[in-house]
Amino acid sequence: MDEQAAIRAFQDFLSRKSAAIGEALAPTLLPPKRLSAGWAFHYQAQSYIEQGDLGALLVGHGAVIVADDGRIIESGSSDRDLEALL
Repeated sequence: MDEQAAIRAFQDFLSRKSAAIGEALAPTLLPPKRLSAGWAFHYQAQSYIEQGDLGALLVGHGAVIVADDGRIIESGSSDRDLEALL
């Protein structure tokens, strides 16, 4: 999957996740990272990104992987080896 397709899939994920949890989410400033068979993205609460509101800071989640086969894999903060999740 090319980077632009992965970005679109990640944006779709963020829209669905935002609706599910009732909190606006946005990508962080970290660029997408190419893995062996996918792309890793990071997100955070939009209010934290825009205003630095520590009360809005999301914790416990990790990167979101958009695999080349289209799967979306949510990692946790303790998942250090993203390749192992593929």
